[in-house]
Amino acid sequence: MPELAALVIAASLGAMVFFPSIVAPTIFRILPEDKAGLFLRAVFPNYFLINGVAALLAAAIAFRPLESGLLAACAAMMLAVRIVAIPIINNARDLMLSGDVAAKDQSNLWHPGTVIANTAEMIILVIIACLLLGYD
Repeated sequence: MPELAALVIAASLGAMVFFPSIVAPTIFRILPEDKAGLFLRAVFPNYFLINGVAALLAAAIAFRPLESGLLAACAAMMLAVRIVAIPIINNARDLMLSGDVAAKDQSNLWHPGTVIANTAEMIILVIIACLLLGYD
């Protein structure tokens, strides 16, 4: 089943590359900034949930201790971003829109963290897929 786990990882990676490189820029190009922001705020929690669940599924079917453990850690990271960071960022954005200047500092602290977590997840997933497919 390592090959099936690698397939789940590949699908997740595809979504992780497609969404920020194609979908998000397109949304900002065709919608006014305030509407694009609302749309992305609705989509991103699902993005992190789906990728977290995909990592958890891959962990369950990989049947290799190291890879499964790393995938479970990836799942935890993505789900933590969804549960903890996204609500904080969205709340900070709401406060910023209502004129709270200090909220920008909170957003500027948390948002880069989600980008770093997402990038780290992608790198780790590529490495795990290579291990699962025997490219070690």
